[in-house]
Amino acid sequence: MTIDQNIKKKVKKFLEKYAQEHGQPDPSQKYARKIAVEVRSSGEIIFLPTEMSYKSVHHDFVISVGEESNLKSLKYEAFRRLWHELAPNVKIRKPRTDFEIFFDNPRKAELFGFQNKATGVQLNYILNEGETIGKGSNGTLSLVFDGIKRFNKGEKYLKLSCDNAPGQNKNNATIRFLFYLTICGYYETIGLDFMIAGHTKSRVDGNIGMAKRRYKKSTIEEFKQLVEVVEKSSPTGLNKTQCYENGKGFQYYKIKETLGNYFIKLSNIAKYHHFFFSSFNLGVVKVKESVDSKWKEFDLLKTEGKEREKVIEKIRNLVFHISEPKPLSQKRLTDFYKILPLLPKEY
Repeated sequence: MTIDQNIKKKVKKFLEKYAQEHGQPDPSQKYARKIAVEVRSSGEIIFLPTEMSYKSVHHDFVISVGEESNLKSLKYEAFRRLWHELAPNVKIRKPRTDFEIFFDNPRKAELFGFQNKATGVQLNYILNEGETIGKGSNGTLSLVFDGIKRFNKGEKYLKLSCDNAPGQNKNNATIRFLFYLTICGYYETIGLDFMIAGHTKSRVDGNIGMAKRRYKKSTIEEFKQLVEVVEKSSPTGLNKTQCYENGKGFQYYKIKETLGNYFIKLSNIAKYHHFFFSSFNLGVVKVKESVDSKWKEFDLLKTEGKEREKVIEKIRNLVFHISEPKPLSQKRLTDFYKILPLLPKEY
């Protein structure tokens, strides 16, 4: 077909309107925060979401022209050439650009995965900024405790595998927490295995990898869209999500402080990779350095001259105090307001 000035004018008008409805300005430019129509149509770079493509936009163009046969017959190759000629500032955002914009946006989120190996289902705790209690054992153990209660269907034997991170996993607070689970009757036996140095990937990382791949191809403007990305990342629906929801989703507990009064420390904990707890020998943990090593036993219950059974009964009656996340500072809230002009109009 012959491409005249009338066709060019209509194609350009479509692209400008399309960019206004679906695009975002480049935040690296001086006037990125100005998203008025006159600015958008004056040459400022506008990024369309990564899930779009030249072909998908062409498809939308053909649908939009209705029954005007001269525009309906505009081929994809010709449409793309006109795009580059008439609206070179309208671009398809690449995954790498998504990450650049993400880091320009001060909003942060954390993801913690807890997987049931028997079913392959993974519960992903997605925590918005201002919904965490910082790094450390209390936050991790609170999520594990919540995950255990959600996954447990009456099973009496628990097998845990995790990495060697000393601040979150491999520490005395974790040992005391697993003592607590056996003392309170959650499980009869618990096995805990830590990966050896050099082996840091697990099935949990595989599911998180699926979420990352979908994330790279997604445009995320708000927290609930991040949750949707994780939920839809597994083709077979194995990635589930759980949010804090102001304490309605789960609670953080002061586990470390509460249990620290009832157990002594296990010395040289870092060198052991395998731990075993049993309700038939409460307060005693078996440990070994490797699979081929012999088990060693350590009695860690702190009796201080009291009857052992009375100390155990006291542990059974413990109530963990709730730990509340610290609210965001005024400076952080101000940072969020600064990026509002970069978002589409509906936000």
